[in-house]
Amino acid sequence: MFDSHLKSTGRDYTRVFAWLAIAIVFIPALFLVFRVTYVSILMAVAASATCFVMALVQWKNSSRLGIPSIASRSLPNPRG
Repeated sequence: MFDSHLKSTGRDYTRVFAWLAIAIVFIPALFLVFRVTYVSILMAVAASATCFVMALVQWKNSSRLGIPSIASRSLPNPRG
């Protein structure tokens, strides 16, 4: 069904989910481990916002890639 000469779609959303995991899970976890101050709150919010922006950029870059045809090049043209 799929030939080796066909390119993959290039849809790599792994980086998007990695950035979101950092923003939603790891930064708040680090925030809870360290002492809570106004500076740490500001840094955590800024780091999470940066990760969300990076996830959005990765999403837009991955979404712009085209989808190749899954038809084989070796099949004859039905029109003639």
